[in-house]
Amino acid sequence: MSIERFVKVGDDPFITITGGVDTAELLNMSGEVKEHHIAIRFKDGAGADVVPTAGTVRFQASQFRDPYYDEVQDGFFNAIDVNDSSRVRPTVGGPVRAFKVTLDSVVGATTAIVKITSF
Repeated sequence: MSIERFVKVGDDPFITITGGVDTAELLNMSGEVKEHHIAIRFKDGAGADVVPTAGTVRFQASQFRDPYYDEVQDGFFNAIDVNDSSRVRPTVGGPVRAFKVTLDSVVGATTAIVKITSF
């Protein structure tokens, strides 16, 4: 059985993209599951899926409730490569208590959605 969680800003699962540095966190994860698959989608103002034309994506995770973030393997990439089939999708093995996404200088999208599917 899987557990799906969304990285949010407050109660909103849509991360607003400003074109600067945008971050969002998922805190208080249980730490009970050991495998986490991370997915991201970018949207335009009308809600359609888009591929950004610039910027980077960075995923980080922590095993501590008071987050001390480590890099996620394959969790840093150019936003333009979001749908590239050759891009290795980021996963985390082991317990996770907190998760963070940083979008830096992303252009060509107005929001992002980050989903973590855990097993």
